[in-house]
Amino acid sequence: MIKPRLILLCDYGLDDAVATVYLLNRKDMFDGIDILAVAGNTPASHCHNNAKILLSNFFENQTIPNDIRLITTSSLPQNAALVESVHGKDGMGDMLTLKPFVVTELSFDSWIKEIITVNPPITLVSLGPCTVTKKILEHIIPATFLLMGGRALAKPNFNGYEFNHYLDKEAFEFCAGQPNALVATLDTCRHPRFNQVGKHKKGDTLLVRLINRTIYIKTLRHPDNCYIYDYITVHYLTHPDCFKIIRRDAQGVTLNQLELLEKAELEI
Repeated sequence: MIKPRLILLCDYGLDDAVATVYLLNRKDMFDGIDILAVAGNTPASHCHNNAKILLSNFFENQTIPNDIRLITTSSLPQNAALVESVHGKDGMGDMLTLKPFVVTELSFDSWIKEIITVNPPITLVSLGPCTVTKKILEHIIPATFLLMGGRALAKPNFNGYEFNHYLDKEAFEFCAGQPNALVATLDTCRHPRFNQVGKHKKGDTLLVRLINRTIYIKTLRHPDNCYIYDYITVHYLTHPDCFKIIRRDAQGVTLNQLELLEKAELEI
């Protein structure tokens, strides 16, 4: 079986960090991982630095494989809106520091010229605003395209919209409207079984520390609910049989919304 190459776009916040570590723990599923830190929870350059910090902590005292790369997007115009009450001042809760490490870094322009020539199928996962995601989709058709954003029935969380949708409405609606897009909306993620209030994890792994920090910060803001949206979204890659797809109209776009099967044995 041919493994796909994973292209992962994150606007490093805590929820993006949790999702990234979850996928790095399963890196053997992929023929390489390209991480694009995009603007959203902080500006793109700050998100890129957060990605470095995260990788340096994940691969502490280890050699980072050459097939895990960082792609810089800071040269591209992008919107950002820092929400300190959710992600802390630095976008990741001020909890990690950069450790010595070396990782392959590419500019977006050089990377996109390369990626259109790759042989393995591509799994594209977009967990932040869709400005850069749209640019990628103008060049490639991924075998799997997973997107976090948008809302239909759920209450909005940012200026009448879901955060990723609001920061670039045109790009989100383009991406979510793609025939092969699978969208984890606020409706998808706000399933009661995903509520993390009172569910602090035991252990001292990086993933556990990030999850517990996320629960702590988010429940300060909303004591009755805590949904780690990006973490929920990437579970589709490891547990696709736990979700069904609903064709739904959602604020100007008709999309393929993921919904948890009630009988699914998936706990997050």
